[in-house]
Amino acid sequence: MKARPERWIYHQVFSALLAAALASDPFFDALSRLLLGGADAGLAAEALRLPRGAAIVLPLALFAAAFLWFRPIAVYLGTSRPADRGEALKRFEGSYAFLCVLWLAAFAAGGALHCRALHRLAPGAGWEVYAAGIVLPDLFSAYYAVYFTVLYLEPLFFLKVAHRFYEGEALYERKEGLSLGLRAKLFLMLLNLLLIPLALVALSLLQPEPGRARENCLLLIAVTLVYALGYSEMLYRSIAEPISGLIKKMERVRGGDYAVKTSVLSGDEIGVMKAHFNDMVEGLAERERLKDTFGRYVSVEVAKQLLKSGKVRLGGESIEATILFSDIRDFTPMSEKMSPQDLVAFLNSYFSFITEPIGAHHGVVNKFIGDAVMAIFAPQFGSTDHAGDAVKAALAMREKLAEFNAKGVVPHEVRFGVGLHTGVLVAGNIGTEKRLEYTVIGDTVNVASRVESHNKALNSTILISEGVFNRLADKLKGGLKVERCENVKVKGKERALVLYKVL
Repeated sequence: MKARPERWIYHQVFSALLAAALASDPFFDALSRLLLGGADAGLAAEALRLPRGAAIVLPLALFAAAFLWFRPIAVYLGTSRPADRGEALKRFEGSYAFLCVLWLAAFAAGGALHCRALHRLAPGAGWEVYAAGIVLPDLFSAYYAVYFTVLYLEPLFFLKVAHRFYEGEALYERKEGLSLGLRAKLFLMLLNLLLIPLALVALSLLQPEPGRARENCLLLIAVTLVYALGYSEMLYRSIAEPISGLIKKMERVRGGDYAVKTSVLSGDEIGVMKAHFNDMVEGLAERERLKDTFGRYVSVEVAKQLLKSGKVRLGGESIEATILFSDIRDFTPMSEKMSPQDLVAFLNSYFSFITEPIGAHHGVVNKFIGDAVMAIFAPQFGSTDHAGDAVKAALAMREKLAEFNAKGVVPHEVRFGVGLHTGVLVAGNIGTEKRLEYTVIGDTVNVASRVESHNKALNSTILISEGVFNRLADKLKGGLKVERCENVKVKGKERALVLYKVL
């Protein structure tokens, strides 16, 4: 739209009206000749010659009415003032109805003048001469004038400016109201640009005076052929371009861009498809937000496992895994010196450091218990060597704690203890049907917690049970510095546990 919007709009509308007037005339002439013959046809042809004044006034009135109707639309598109939008939108949505009424009024006025002229020429002419020579052809031509105007304006005007009338979410919502579907458009195209013209041509050629009929038939064929070819291309582009745009936006959605939307400017099949696309993207974005939120409260790996297996019912399964417990040393006296806000900020910063190695080594943070962290390393969550991964995570956590202390979040050094134990445990959903928590329970979990609690007494930072040590690969064992501790008695266990310090 290089020209000023108002000039461009008037150019399109006036061109459409002129093209429709010229294109509908052969249909009027062909039908009039088919319905009348002999002297009646001559009388009707004589009556159709409008006086010079009427031949000027009627087109001017037609264009003036169109100018007044489309003026608010042109003003709004030229200025984009919100105050002009309401009236412009009302006129825009009523444009098809207006064009229909405009052409009916124009042909009704012309028909009245034709009938008056026929009455002067032949006062005794019967009603069938008026109906067959003027009224029916006028109605037929008015119908084709509306059809040709819409064919011209829809792709060149309405679809190009429709998006300017909708704001915010309204641009992406499904449009209701009168809107021809693709099947209806194809049917009307077949009927109006093929079947009816062919029937008129065939019947015209059967008339006793073929000379004028042949000339009229050639004009009829040329008009319908031009419109058929032009509209076929427009119809194809009106389907291909939106689909091509949707394909590009689908590729963006596949890449994870859920902010993409497509404008919905019609209520036909293309418009419905676009509206459904927007609904689908909105649903995907909502699911992504839920997934992100869910992942902040439970491990993403747990969520993925639950989604993959579909097991969100009460109950559990026995798995072999390694449990890691971590706890801050002397946390109680430390917390008493902090305000609640400072304490929460401290814990959040601390957890952001020490939990990173857990995920990096295929572990899952199951829960935070005050200042403690409980993590699981199991094949179900991607750990093929759960004992080795847990030990590597513990070593990396110790390094991360040193980084945390170097930042000086609190004025004194923070120390922790880590305990590891491996064995069989029960993993599953605990709670009620309405509220579930995915967790692990069993003797292995309890023992891992007890192992961690011995760090203070043994003056260590990382303790592993004999079960964990025995499962380590020789290569990892060879790189570790460990010290076997004296057997310790653990609450709830008859046999003493063999523990190893990881130095």
